[in-house]
Amino acid sequence: MDAARSSSSANLEDARHFVKDHNVDDGLKIYGAYQSIRPFRFRCPASKRSPSWIIRQILPFLTWMRAYHASFLEYDIIAGISVGLTVIPQSIAYAAIAGLPVQYGLYTSFMGAFIYAITGTSKDVSLGPTTVMALLVAQKAAEYPADADKVAVIILLTFYTGCVQLAMGIFQLGFFVDFVSLAVSKAFIAAAAVIIAGEQLKGLLGLKIPSDHFLVVVYDTFAQIKQTNYWDLILGVCCIISLIILKYVAPKPGFVRVRWYDKLAFQTLRLVSNARYAIVVCAASAIEGALLSQNIDVLTLPHDVVPGLPPVAPPQFHVGNSTNWQTFKSLGSSLVVFPLISLLELLTIAKSFAQENRYTINSSQEFRAVGIANIVSSFFSSYPLTASFSRSALNAQCGVRTPAAGIVTGGIAILATAFLTGWLHFVPKASLAAVIMCAVLPNIDLSVANKMWKVRKGDLFPYIVTLLACFAVGIEYGVLIGIFVSVGLVLFPLARPTVAVYHSNNSTGQEIIVTPYGNIHFPAIGYMRKLIIEHIEMTEMGPGRVVIDGSHWTDLDYSVAARMKDLIKEVQNLGWEINFSEMSDMVSVRYIPTPGRNTL
Repeated sequence: MDAARSSSSANLEDARHFVKDHNVDDGLKIYGAYQSIRPFRFRCPASKRSPSWIIRQILPFLTWMRAYHASFLEYDIIAGISVGLTVIPQSIAYAAIAGLPVQYGLYTSFMGAFIYAITGTSKDVSLGPTTVMALLVAQKAAEYPADADKVAVIILLTFYTGCVQLAMGIFQLGFFVDFVSLAVSKAFIAAAAVIIAGEQLKGLLGLKIPSDHFLVVVYDTFAQIKQTNYWDLILGVCCIISLIILKYVAPKPGFVRVRWYDKLAFQTLRLVSNARYAIVVCAASAIEGALLSQNIDVLTLPHDVVPGLPPVAPPQFHVGNSTNWQTFKSLGSSLVVFPLISLLELLTIAKSFAQENRYTINSSQEFRAVGIANIVSSFFSSYPLTASFSRSALNAQCGVRTPAAGIVTGGIAILATAFLTGWLHFVPKASLAAVIMCAVLPNIDLSVANKMWKVRKGDLFPYIVTLLACFAVGIEYGVLIGIFVSVGLVLFPLARPTVAVYHSNNSTGQEIIVTPYGNIHFPAIGYMRKLIIEHIEMTEMGPGRVVIDGSHWTDLDYSVAARMKDLIKEVQNLGWEINFSEMSDMVSVRYIPTPGRNTL
């Protein structure tokens, strides 16, 4: 065993000397915390960092445009139209979740598509409004008094969200998103789906409930159930049934497309299924128009609809009588939560489709792309946007070839904003509630809890904590609590590392061998000292020797070195000798005290 340790230590020292040798070639790559943070540095050999290469990294469309083939056009147009017909009713419905006038959903739907087509690296991703971001907006807006200009605050938050995301992309700080574990992300997505669906019950039943808190809304909904508007309920149920039927109208894999009318039927059925949200909303609006033509006003309709395109202007950096700094401070934790949740959704979706369709994405460029999209969109009165899973999946199903489909999607969205917003006050709220419920309910995946139980039961703790916190205090603080718990679980082994303690009696006397399995960082040195002192006090025989086996150490910080010096004095005061064994040169030369040399 000693021989194996010596061999391992020798190999480690050879590797360190090899790294220090400047004459070695580029075959050796060093990875780790301090090798991965390189602001403004592209991961490419210096010989390839030409100006044109850097421009292509910043604007990826210059790369795929050079390889664009005429055969791609059909697929990109079909995908763009399908997503465009989906994003219009979804954006209107999601604005209702956000508690904003419905036209702000359309304002959020087009600039993200245009910007991502130029700067994005995934052909499948569709940027725009999503249910999770809309819910975060609603909960943030609820923090401000009724007389505050909430729309101006949300638009400013969009701008700051984009700035944070762009900075994270430039400085390659994507590892912050890695602290949001899969358990936390699954929990907050499920919680968001339940909260959104629960809050849409009031729209489905035609009830007027002013509160935005999930538990209060659910309680008030059942308390006022007798005041249900049955016209809204009937229309909402019919819309839900229609959406479910149209979802399964899509032709199944293996559909025969030999003759021309087979191909026509295939494309028609697929387009009808993909555009089911637009079809249902248009049908509900037509019904409302027919009823109003007969002076029958029984359905609940949206208010404060402003027709036309949004004004192009920078966001207001102060709201009301507040200064710029006071307005900035009022955003609080949203400046962290909004960018992180947006990036988490984007990266999860982009990586998923990249792996499925066998291509690669540039994570840092994805950060920059969504950051620029949010900044530019804030000049068009948008609320924060990110990638939508349902619309990205629709892109993939349509066989999209390049991000150019986003230009078609953005074009349809901007045309709808310019010419259809005047008709939005005819869209019944019950139909929007039906669209939202059918969009979010599939996101509730409770089977993941069973998988966590089988793989690692400890992962259920952050999952359950995040889920309950989201219901109790809202999505924003619930996610922060979940991240805090996940980070705590990650940091706990640093404070309480695995340490083996072995008692040995030999010819030289009593010996306690202490072997930490890994580096000892400053949170753990107190724990290690406690173990050593406890085992010394447990020893019934006279003073002996403590041997600290450093075969697994590669580095120590200053705090550990300083506390280690105190530990040596404490052990010696107890009459024991203390030695260090198998320490690497990098640790022993720089930190471990030896007679005649002060290393601190």
